[in-house]
Amino acid sequence: MGINPLRHQATAVAPATAMTTATAATAAVAAVVTVAAAIAAAVGAVVAITAAVGAVGAVVAITAAVGAV
Repeated sequence: MGINPLRHQATAVAPATAMTTATAATAAVAAVVTVAAAIAAAVGAVVAITAAVGAVGAVVAITAAVGAV
């Protein structure tokens, strides 16, 4: 029968395709993790801003209470 060059080519291409797919999947996971980290940072910033606004509100309330006395 002899050697079928197409069969050997397909055998060589399959691992490369699998590696490319694995690399793309790894990149996609890394992108999701990066986006999740950015969202977590944004949520953390909102929480910090909310706490700062709450602190300012407390100072205003204390100042008003002292003024009432």
